[in-house]
Amino acid sequence: MDKKLIRLAESDLHKIVKESVNKVLTELDWRTYANAAKKRDAQIQQLGRDATDKGGNRLTSLRNNLDYAASDALTSKYAQRHNNGYPTNNADVYTRNGYQTVTTKNFDGKGRWSKGEFNYDNKGGVDKQGYSIDSPMDNEVGDYMNGKSKYIKGKGWQ
Repeated sequence: MDKKLIRLAESDLHKIVKESVNKVLTELDWRTYANAAKKRDAQIQQLGRDATDKGGNRLTSLRNNLDYAASDALTSKYAQRHNNGYPTNNADVYTRNGYQTVTTKNFDGKGRWSKGEFNYDNKGGVDKQGYSIDSPMDNEVGDYMNGKSKYIKGKGWQ
């Protein structure tokens, strides 16, 4: 049994670790959390509201935590700061009873706010005031809800 010995310099090891971490971070997108929330919600629909996982955690709590994580990740991705210091763009992901809704609030920098609501019945395009939704965040959410965003293993969401 021949064993091959590979010698790495410390800098090479750091480079390998950094590449691996970056790869994981690009795959862990808000859509990953939202997709996991949908799958957890499907389990709740099948097993019942009081169902737990093997660790004894209620599935409803896990689904809610995934919704919060998706909301935070999407908001962070498109966060901007208004001149008063408060964030101008935010998102809320809500998954219940087989449906998922993503509500976005965007400030265009010209004094106008738009609010988009995306779900399976209304897949975005126009906000509640009738304004066209064309912010990058709304476009990304619209693509996800319309099935245009696909997860490619090893490359993340495309």
